[in-house]
Amino acid sequence: YANGVTIERKLRVACVGDSLTDGYKSSNGNKSNTAYPAYLQQLLGDDYNVENFGKSSMTMMKDNDRSYWNTTEFKNSLAFKPDVVIIMLGTNNGLTDTIDADTASGNPNTYASTQTGYYARIIEHVAEKSKNAQIILMTPPVTTLRNKTTLETTCAVIKKFGEKYGLQVIDNYNNCGIT
Repeated sequence: YANGVTIERKLRVACVGDSLTDGYKSSNGNKSNTAYPAYLQQLLGDDYNVENFGKSSMTMMKDNDRSYWNTTEFKNSLAFKPDVVIIMLGTNNGLTDTIDADTASGNPNTYASTQTGYYARIIEHVAEKSKNAQIILMTPPVTTLRNKTTLETTCAVIKKFGEKYGLQVIDNYNNCGIT
């Protein structure tokens, strides 16, 4: 409140992910033009502040040179204090249907050191750091750059993560109109 007037802010949407979020090859190197977060901003309108925190070629693994965990984009996505976080990761190395085994310890610090184990960790880390944010998982769209079976397994696993954590899943893979 300022002099009895309510000051409202735009809802903040953080789009985190790999090259599909970053807009690699779709935006001629300019994230602000044609990457999906730019279109999302147009769809949502002026009441939202949609930011692109994508980074091309990244994976969820922590201890390698392509770790999304170690990027400025991931750190900035959390510092952004988002109201909504959309996560689209898993395309570069794929996920395996091993959620129960990879998270059996119940402790994110001891989850399996696999893409699937780190996917669970990233969800829980975002939930911990952005306590009031709505987290939405997004499957990758159809792409000819990845093995179809691996991509379909990854999408199925992302849906299972949505069930496990009670999160909404946007299914790009099955709803983009391409087969």
